[in-house]
Amino acid sequence: MKKLTLTIIIVILAAFISACSVDNMEISENIEAPRNMNLPIEGRYIIEDYKLSAISTMTEEDAKAFLGREAIFNENLVSIGDDYCYEPNYKIKNVEAKDYLIYYYKTNPELLNITDETIQIVSVSGVQQFFNDFIRISEETVIVNIDGVFFFLNKAPDNVETDKMELSSVPQEVTLRAMDLKEKQGLNSGILLGLKSLDLEGDSNIEKWNYRTIFIRSVDRSIVGIQEMENILLPRMTGFWKVEVQREEVDGKVRDNIVAYPLNRGTNVAIKTEGEVLFGAAVEDVDSDETIKNILFLGNDYISIENIHY
Repeated sequence: MKKLTLTIIIVILAAFISACSVDNMEISENIEAPRNMNLPIEGRYIIEDYKLSAISTMTEEDAKAFLGREAIFNENLVSIGDDYCYEPNYKIKNVEAKDYLIYYYKTNPELLNITDETIQIVSVSGVQQFFNDFIRISEETVIVNIDGVFFFLNKAPDNVETDKMELSSVPQEVTLRAMDLKEKQGLNSGILLGLKSLDLEGDSNIEKWNYRTIFIRSVDRSIVGIQEMENILLPRMTGFWKVEVQREEVDGKVRDNIVAYPLNRGTNVAIKTEGEVLFGAAVEDVDSDETIKNILFLGNDYISIENIHY
């Protein structure tokens, strides 16, 4: 009797378990991770100032047109002017201010009045698309770079709320300013060639070298343009510099002087940014007035020169 009762109980339990739906047991598929409502940047911001950098491709007039435009940050949308990012994903990282700005934007923290050694970067991306990086100075101020121009965004008063109906009316098909990162890789490229040649056309018996730079640009692996300029165009961590050899001739005596300056600041290197180094290796001062300088090598912070006395 006990065996019969035990058998009946086992059969009933087996029937009860088999009656349970498999879908109901897979509860992991029905659990959704909670969304983080504490966004690093949130609310409505106004563009109130800008700074042109060494790599700016925007004119002063175009940059001024951004003043007064609004930027919106929330869990559903990020917008700056006419550019939108739906269902944004926010990522935060802390970086060294000087290294980050030099590497990505060829500029120094002094240009943006940043005094902290570290800054917070908020990267915003949509579905498989990168939108932009934002430098979070504080809860009230954010900096964003658009076409090489740094725009300063200040938070609007708290009584200004984002109209959800207005946000929902924005077209779903919008063009992001930043293209898919995969499309950027390996398609467009350029190369700078520095050339030096001995000047054989001059009347003087004193050696003289001519320097020039050739820029070759390609799009989709096809060469689309070749440009040439006098002197050396040198890419450095802080942007493009121009290097020239200026020759002085007084009373039959020749002396060469090497001049290096940023393209966006002209030959007056006295206005260089504080702490900026022209070249790591100092050029040896030569007392002789009869000195010819022959450039042998140029790098980011190093120059090799042959001094010829006659």
